[in-house]
Amino acid sequence: MIDLSALVTRFETLAATLSKGQIYLMLGIGLALIVLSLVAIVFQGQRGVHRDPATFDVSGKHKKSRSARNGQILARFDQISTSKA
Repeated sequence: MIDLSALVTRFETLAATLSKGQIYLMLGIGLALIVLSLVAIVFQGQRGVHRDPATFDVSGKHKKSRSARNGQILARFDQISTSKA
């Protein structure tokens, strides 16, 4: 098992040098950071994925990227060249 006595003694010396108010302040800041991060996660989930209007064509479907179109063209060229061979 891991020996935690060194860590415990360090924590005890730190707690002895701090006043009760400072300890509560640190705990409050830590708790506030946890709550803020959870709130941010919840709001991010509610907002959903941002849809950029520039990525949609007239019919509302996603536009294909240039690389996807080039890949389609190359695949068709491959089919044509293999069928002629």
